[in-house]
Amino acid sequence: MVNILSSALSGAFMVTDPTRAAKGGMIGHFMMAIDPGLFRDADDFPRRRRFVLRHAARDQARRSGKARRGRGDPERRIAALRRESGIPVGAGLLAKVRDGRAPLERGVDTGSLELLLPSPF
Repeated sequence: MVNILSSALSGAFMVTDPTRAAKGGMIGHFMMAIDPGLFRDADDFPRRRRFVLRHAARDQARRSGKARRGRGDPERRIAALRRESGIPVGAGLLAKVRDGRAPLERGVDTGSLELLLPSPF
């Protein structure tokens, strides 16, 4: 269904087409809005959606043996890691920053730059 909606209807190549890379590999998008009130009680839809998503996440976690993840969990984990160890900076940019050659915005406190760099130096 995804192939049909995002590729065939939009004129892009099908994901299953082995020649798509040689042809330029056009990427297609398709968006659809559905009014759940056409199929069921619209006021009950949010409750039912939460139930289905929780059930699917539990089932996936059970089958994979991995902890269930919720919306925003990966982002919160990465934010905590970066607060603890700094934001990853490429070696080239890090060298420029250390040498004072990196372009900086006016008014940037270069003393606080160390907070953004991985530790230890």
